[in-house]
Amino acid sequence: MEFVSYSSSELEQYWLQNIANLQSDEQSWTLGCKVVEEQKHTHGKWIKDVLATRNESSNTKMSAKVQGNIPSRGIVFDHVFAWEPKVLPGYWDRVPSDMYLKFHFYNTFATSEMGKLSNPLTHVLKRCKRHDFVVLKVDIDNNALEEELIRQLRDNPLLVELVDELFWEHHVTKSPIRKYWKQTVGKSTIADSYAIFHELRRNGIRAHSWV
Repeated sequence: MEFVSYSSSELEQYWLQNIANLQSDEQSWTLGCKVVEEQKHTHGKWIKDVLATRNESSNTKMSAKVQGNIPSRGIVFDHVFAWEPKVLPGYWDRVPSDMYLKFHFYNTFATSEMGKLSNPLTHVLKRCKRHDFVVLKVDIDNNALEEELIRQLRDNPLLVELVDELFWEHHVTKSPIRKYWKQTVGKSTIADSYAIFHELRRNGIRAHSWV
């Protein structure tokens, strides 16, 4: 088995460099996040959420993740971009007032056409800077489109440098939850998926398998 050292992101490097100055008890995580937040307060924090939800509750759950869990861990995003083709009545009524101006909701399909504004990666390239903290979540339930977006990310050194974290539900064959994906499964195997995530992490993106 080949051992490859992990290349941490800028934010994680800052954390590791300053961990010695932080408390080691349960509150150290909160304190550390506060230090990082103060250090990067002039920089932007972005989340690009490529959605294609099948029902309204799924979209609501993701919004709750962004509005609740992530801020509780010390990160408050400046902008949230989301794509969803399905009409969702009352969606904006459920967005908290403090998040209203931060949400950029495109009620249309996300695409993989390079350079097009319908491609979420175009927004990363046009809007984000190296010092920004950028999170990309890909869960479109269109395996060919998802794999093409991930390929574009892998092949573009600037995108690799800009994206800090990735959450991706890769629909692979012989997965334990394959039955839930129905016709959206591609030809990639679990081994193929591990190789892709391995490459992304090796190149400095904290890539997570989203389920």
